Parts: sequence; C-alpha cells; structure tokens
Amino acid sequence: EETQAFQVFHTRIPQGWEWYHAQNNAYYQAYDYPFTDIDGAALVMEFGIEITDRKLMELALEDERASLAQKVQERTVELSSMNERLHDEILERRQAQIELEQAKETAESASRAKSEFLANMSHELRTPLNAILGYAQILKNAANLTERQTDGLDIIKNSGTHLLNLINEILDLSKIEAGFMELVLADVHLPEFLKQIAEMIHIRAKQKGIDF
Repeated sequence: EETQAFQVFHTRIPQGWEWYHAQNNAYYQAYDYPFTDIDGAALVMEFGIEITDRKLMELALEDERASLAQKVQERTVELSSMNERLHDEILERRQAQIELEQAKETAESASRAKSEFLANMSHELRTPLNAILGYAQILKNAANLTERQTDGLDIIKNSGTHLLNLINEILDLSKIEAGFMELVLADVHLPEFLKQIAEMIHIRAKQKGIDF
C-alpha cells in the first residue's frame, strides 16, 4: 500500500516525476497511469521521455529570473539610498533657507534700529546746534562788535554749519544702504572752503598750543 503504483491506482490520479541521469547527462520524466485490465486487475502503466532540452531551458530561465530579481533588488536598494540622500539634502536646504531668512530678518531689524538711532541722534544734535547757529547770527548782527568778535562768530557759524553737514552725511549713509541716495553736483568756492577748514583747525591747534 505504500508503493507509488498503489497510490496511483487508489487515487486514480496520474503521477509523474523527473530525475537526472548523471551518466548520460540527461533529464528524464516518467508518468504512471492507473487502469484495469480485461480481467479487472488493477494495473499501473509507466512510461518516460527525455526532457533534457526543456529542462535546460527551464534552468536557464530560472537563473535569468534569479539574476533579474537580484538586479531589481540591488537597484531598489540603490534607489532607496538615493532617495534618502535626496531627502537629507532637501532637509538641509530647508534648514539653510530658514537660517538665511532668520539672518535676513536679523540684519533688517539691525538696519532699522540703526536708522532709528541715527534719526533720533540727528534730531537731538540738530536742536541745540540750530540754537547755537541762531544765536551766533543774532550776535553777528550787533553794531558794536570788534573785528575779532566778528571773526569768532564767523568761525562758530562755519563750524556749526560743518557739524550740521556731518550730521546730514551720517543720515545719508542710511540712504546709501537703502539705495535711495542721489548725488547733487554743485559748485564749490575752494578758497573759502579751505579758509573755513583752516579756521576750525586753528581753534583746536591754539587750544593745544600748536602754531598753525
């Protein structure tokens, strides 16, 4: 009952199997078919065929499938690695963009703070400076001034005007940074310009005991 012939006849299902004949270097396939002879005896008919060519093609196909599966797996791993690197690069660029925007906001905030400081400083300096220039002009209009007093008032006026121009130039730095600065061409009387500079320097030199 444990024989293959009995199982074939009992189940009434044909069975087949393959084997490799090493000496002939060939593949074979055998089939068992159940039947009953004219006397009612249970028989099993067996026959075999050579399937070397088909088997070699099947083995080659299996090897090709295995190779293809290996290549697909390797390519999948490679693409997965590339995707991870791309994801990391995207995160790095986003982080760099965030840091750049933060740096830009910080710079803009510092620039606004500087502009506000310069504007407030100019206002605080201009107020007393305008008072000094105004009183110098009033004193200069007096009728009983000596030549020395008149020259001194001119120096005060010229020095104050120079300081006022420096304040304006400091404010112009903000305009230059913002791209709003416009150049204005004007004629300059060079001898008078040099005279005013000499008068301002003369006072500082005299205070320090330097002949000028």
